[in-house]
Amino acid sequence: MHLHLVIDHKSQQQEAGMTRQSFVRIQVVASGTLANGEQAQDLANHLTVGSAVEVEGFLNRHETSSGVAKLVLHAQQLKKI
Repeated sequence: MHLHLVIDHKSQQQEAGMTRQSFVRIQVVASGTLANGEQAQDLANHLTVGSAVEVEGFLNRHETSSGVAKLVLHAQQLKKI
């Protein structure tokens, strides 16, 4: 089973001596057993809209059926915080 989520990241970052607002919304896909031993499907039962999560994984390009490319984060670790 694949767990599909959309997460928002908001933070302030320093760049060239200036504070910059950072915001990104990205699709996350978690499949099967994650690195922490938890099943993606079991984790889905504990998440609700607005849940805070910590994700580690890798970025990959995904192409929609209409040919539009987007960036997807494939979760290798995902935990509710």
